[in-house]
Amino acid sequence: MEQVLQVEDKEDRDLILQILRSLSLTFRPLSIEELIVTAELPTELRNDDDLLELVEHCASFIVRENILYFVHQSAKDYLLTDGARKLFSASLREEHGQVVGRSLDAMSKALKKNMCILRHPGAPARSASIDTRLRAISYVCSFWVAHLVQYLGDNSIDGLSYQEHFSYQGRVYKFLLKRLLHWFEFLSLIGEIDKGIMGLHNLEEKLSPSNNILHHKKFVHDAIRVFRQCRTAVEEAPLQVYCSALIFSPEESVVRQTFKQETLQWISSLSRISYNWNPCLQTLEDHWDSVTSVALSPDGRRLASGSDDYTVRLWDASTGKCLQALEGHGGWVTSVVFSPDGRQLASCSRDGTVRLWDTSTGKCLQTLEAHAKNVSFSPEGSNLVTDSGTLSVRQTLQSGYA
Repeated sequence: MEQVLQVEDKEDRDLILQILRSLSLTFRPLSIEELIVTAELPTELRNDDDLLELVEHCASFIVRENILYFVHQSAKDYLLTDGARKLFSASLREEHGQVVGRSLDAMSKALKKNMCILRHPGAPARSASIDTRLRAISYVCSFWVAHLVQYLGDNSIDGLSYQEHFSYQGRVYKFLLKRLLHWFEFLSLIGEIDKGIMGLHNLEEKLSPSNNILHHKKFVHDAIRVFRQCRTAVEEAPLQVYCSALIFSPEESVVRQTFKQETLQWISSLSRISYNWNPCLQTLEDHWDSVTSVALSPDGRRLASGSDDYTVRLWDASTGKCLQALEGHGGWVTSVVFSPDGRQLASCSRDGTVRLWDTSTGKCLQTLEAHAKNVSFSPEGSNLVTDSGTLSVRQTLQSGYA
């Protein structure tokens, strides 16, 4: 840090500090193009050797090969703690707010309908050619809501920062009303639909049901329903945000009503389906045979399903994405259950075994012989209880075989 502060040219020093601030605040490594957006660097630096020279001054902190990242987490931790007073002119919360502002500006300028000029509504995302200008907003499109959450903190709905973003003239509300479908089209292009759905969930949590923003909360909640329902189609073909997402949403869907003018011209009329949303939030499809058992993790974030296709699948309960397919059983899976801490999953199969899985890695920890149809953990998590008897988890880890 001292090396940076000793750079003689003030303009260069300020630019270097902007680079370090941006890299310290972001949630993943950045490309050169993304850095220019998040740090609000002069755009002429994009193809200029001057930017690489500025990065050279940060060599003790970051490594570059078009992707910039800290050599070690401790360097980033230092800049956000002991070095923060020298690096940041404002509070970390306010710095996150500046990233939000830059993100909304950049997205509003770059996002538009069919931005990659795909040839037809069913064109797959993999066929798109994403230019440098669009790649530059990849990070902010994926993480602007995460920065907004950091900026708002625990601010009340009466706070200026809250009103600035969520009032009827607020920046976030105006962005969503104009760019929601464009945003999700781009997220599909870069394979980050789940980031968008999780972002909407985080926005919904921040929106209090007060009279002045009640409509905003309904809009965001409806958007979550829309994109959870059409996730598979939009993930495969970006332009389906203007087709499936609207056509198959209920007639009274706020999103459908707001963006009905966005439907493709060759669609003469929208389908008459349900008037409003039904109680089913989402249908998860990936098993090719009957599902026999389902379990929700203790924190409510993951879902496990066992099937007659011999597999166990782990799902993200918020987005509906299949996180892992656990394979190894040689017969129908009849029962699945999470451990009390959610770190392990037990499955019981007609193949005469009970398997214990690591829910983070999907690795099978143990395979135990047990001719049973059901399995569960004891409340303290130290025992597995099956139809054929009780097994100590500690014993299984020592004496079972993989």
